[in-house]
Amino acid sequence: MIARYDGWLASSSTSTRDEWRGTALSVATFAVAILLVGCDGKGPTQPSDQAKNAAVSEFPLRVWVVTDIQDAEAIRRKWQGETPQPIEIRELTIQELLGGEKCRCDVLIYPSRLSGELVSRGWVLELPSKLTGGDDSVLTGLNKASAYQAAYNQRNYALPLGCDVAGVFVSDAVARESEAFGGWNQLVEDLPAEDMTISDDAVDRAAIVDRYLAIASSISSREAKYGLLFDLPDMVGVLNRYGEFEEAATMLLRLAQQTPDGRLAVGSHVSAWETVSQSDAALATVLPLAVLPSDLAGDAGEFYANVISTDTGSLWNTGHGLNVSLAEDCSQTAQAIGLVRWLAEPQTRTFLGSQMQGITPASPGGTSAARWKAIQSQQPLLTERVAHELRLPLADQYRSILADELTTMLKGQSTPKQMVNRVAAGWSKINRQNPEQGRRYQESLGLRY
Repeated sequence: MIARYDGWLASSSTSTRDEWRGTALSVATFAVAILLVGCDGKGPTQPSDQAKNAAVSEFPLRVWVVTDIQDAEAIRRKWQGETPQPIEIRELTIQELLGGEKCRCDVLIYPSRLSGELVSRGWVLELPSKLTGGDDSVLTGLNKASAYQAAYNQRNYALPLGCDVAGVFVSDAVARESEAFGGWNQLVEDLPAEDMTISDDAVDRAAIVDRYLAIASSISSREAKYGLLFDLPDMVGVLNRYGEFEEAATMLLRLAQQTPDGRLAVGSHVSAWETVSQSDAALATVLPLAVLPSDLAGDAGEFYANVISTDTGSLWNTGHGLNVSLAEDCSQTAQAIGLVRWLAEPQTRTFLGSQMQGITPASPGGTSAARWKAIQSQQPLLTERVAHELRLPLADQYRSILADELTTMLKGQSTPKQMVNRVAAGWSKINRQNPEQGRRYQESLGLRY
């Protein structure tokens, strides 16, 4: 069943091999869905007393942000409109953060997939009881996926500012022709197939990995809470042991074949959104919402919202949603706690959702109607059936190997079967060189070692 949002243009979904079941989130339920977002569950509040009343220090709070910021000065003004505590915001890339010897800040905002790396380095602290205890805990009211993202090794290290799962986005032409879908195989039958040439400068390595893992999770028969990508306890990679991972590679290749340049598989998420939303042809891609800009736009009526559920597969947390933690080097704890409480407030998240990617706004102010409705259609999906991988230490090394081999396959230089074999071999090499990875993987899954 496919439900249309009149005057809108987005789709959010996860797939299944056997059945796609569309569920519409009506405009009337958007306000209810807000309560499912990673917030305090109490609705809009006044600026936190702790933010306003913490003793003011002459030294600026050092805040490091590991994502693109649209206007850091606007964020500083917003904060200092409520407290005279000075603040110093520094924007970093993931490479700049992890390339340093220490995290020399008070508060760190970062993509949640870095959790394991940061915990293993001792760069982030467990949240103190002043933030997690009592009725005013910043973690009260979180949906299950967001609560899982907040924790690592069953300890709460972060407040999640955004929890993001990837979905299947289809053009109006696809949705108009099909009332029900039989899974990935049926979808790709209706998509164009062209000869393609992929150039290196067109490849977005992170986006390729996002799409592949989202597809693999959606069709996997493995239980996500015990890990999709490695067998425990020996930490053996399973991409070449289960046919579903080769099948996922075949589906990704099929997405690439829709255009001569392969952009719906290898291009950035923004370019994929634009291509599908502006096309009159039957097109599909896989997108996470956290990395899309707040001013996301499209032509009314060209998209449908398809919420795809499955009895066997899992949604996949892309890890692009942001966490905020107290840093190990924090020297102004009371002031830092006040800032974290301020970040937990719905009105703050709504403002910041227009300033940086990876934050789920609590209301539509500051984001486009298209993105807001896409986000709201996603929220009921954030249950316990979400795979949270890869977020163990060295996650970027695993992702890099996967990106290399997926790119080689999409260029026609290897087959899906060769791809999964090479990835499994590369991942096994990492694990042999790092014997602690088995324990770390279990910790990343929240399992007792």
